[in-house]
Amino acid sequence: MRKHKSDIPEEVLNYCIDNQLTVEEGLCSMIESRLDKAEGIAQELMSDCTKFKSKVTGLVDTASVISAEEMDDVEDFLNGLNQ
Repeated sequence: MRKHKSDIPEEVLNYCIDNQLTVEEGLCSMIESRLDKAEGIAQELMSDCTKFKSKVTGLVDTASVISAEEMDDVEDFLNGLNQ
């Protein structure tokens, strides 16, 4: 399908002129560039999520470690409530 010149963004036309590309080549190149940038951003987000997940897991592991003395204190407290 052929597009009218007015339907093509000026940025694309300038890119095509500067790099001596056809409009089709210019559009493909710009789309690939934007997809590469989006992939990079997605990878950064995945990395951030992985780091956050490991921090949360570490906090949960730390919080779930209860000493025998602490458990005895909790049992004593609960037993005192039952009396």
